[in-house]
Amino acid sequence: MMLADVFRASEFGREDFTTNERDTPLVLQFAANNYKDFSEAAEIVAPYVDGLDLNCGCPQKWAIKEGYGSYLLDKPEKVADMVRAVKNRVNIPCSIKIRKLNNPSDTIELVRRAEAANVDWITIHGRTKKQSSSEPVDMDIIKLVKQVATVPVIANGGVFTFEQASLLSQYTGVDAVMSARGLLQNPALFSGYDVTPLQCIKKFGIYQTKTIKSWSLPASKSSSSRVHQEKAKKEFQTWNIAALFGGLVSGSYLRDK
Repeated sequence: MMLADVFRASEFGREDFTTNERDTPLVLQFAANNYKDFSEAAEIVAPYVDGLDLNCGCPQKWAIKEGYGSYLLDKPEKVADMVRAVKNRVNIPCSIKIRKLNNPSDTIELVRRAEAANVDWITIHGRTKKQSSSEPVDMDIIKLVKQVATVPVIANGGVFTFEQASLLSQYTGVDAVMSARGLLQNPALFSGYDVTPLQCIKKFGIYQTKTIKSWSLPASKSSSSRVHQEKAKKEFQTWNIAALFGGLVSGSYLRDK
């Protein structure tokens, strides 16, 4: 997720975005609180991506305070205005990622307003913005959205295994399933692996060595350490050993091992 106002304002604000001709299909997600920022950022990046997504689901306090993410859930007309502005400005797909609202009818109203603005697809997370990630996902609201929507629907929430993804897909009838934290812990999730296979970790190390100049990130912020910690947790069943294992991760460690 990138902030649309920062992205459109300066070259410095766009430094975190990189891609190449093989990185496709690529959808860039923006956080925005008005149609001007969203559409102008979209126009800048459109030649380099295959689609754009508006984040209407981030539950973090800072995002809500700034009018981003799940702040937009109960403002369907504003969401529609932002989608419409992008669709009128660029010729690539535009989607939204939303969450379940407290009232099913409000969730459906948001979906219908977005569809009226010509949104191309909708991703729905089956928890409200106030629910914790430990609470169960409401598959019924996802199923309802799929039944009433006229555009493709992607299900999100609580997917950490291929089996969970399959169950969610079969129950709701959605067009696709998205995983966030699950893929960070196990990038091979959708290939059916319960734990990231060693060959995947080795390949990641090769790519990381080739593309990243600095390895100075703390282990807690490193995607490689997250993969290793999850592998250790599955292997040893304790987070303290997993943390120790993950803390050993570095570029040279991956290359040597």
